[in-house]
Amino acid sequence: MAQFIELFRQYETALNGGDTEAIADCYADRFLHLTRRGDSWVHDWRRNNAEFRSILDRAGDWYRKLGARRFSARSLVENKLHPSHSLARVVWAVLNGPGAEIVSFEVTFMVRMREGQGAIVGLVAHNERRRVEESGFSLASADLYFDLPHNDFNAISGMRRSPLGVRETG
Repeated sequence: MAQFIELFRQYETALNGGDTEAIADCYADRFLHLTRRGDSWVHDWRRNNAEFRSILDRAGDWYRKLGARRFSARSLVENKLHPSHSLARVVWAVLNGPGAEIVSFEVTFMVRMREGQGAIVGLVAHNERRRVEESGFSLASADLYFDLPHNDFNAISGMRRSPLGVRETG
């Protein structure tokens, strides 16, 4: 349990410091990413690579432009699936300089514990996009921390999906 909590302390500290490398260090080399799109879900296997770090950088920049100065894990609930795997439901609060909440949203992480080290092997972004929109912010150019950036991009293969399902290089 202590290593589990420590993983999310590291994550929160990294978010607050804008430390892309430290955020990425919380993830496995590859992880499953699910996010809401309207009334349905989209998913993709992601790589913990330079592209992922670039998305994290852009997300941090976007939130700072909104006035975000701190991310707080307001709630962290662990559900054990197996001795080596847990689900963590986290309510993230995005706070401005004086500490007022700008927006909050939920993310569920699947965490694998091996040899005392935790790594995020999956995440479900429940409502970040919807909550940001409900708060009155424009998402036209937004890169969010937990939302999939592009519906048509496969982060593992580096290929784009065409509307007919044929893969094209991007």
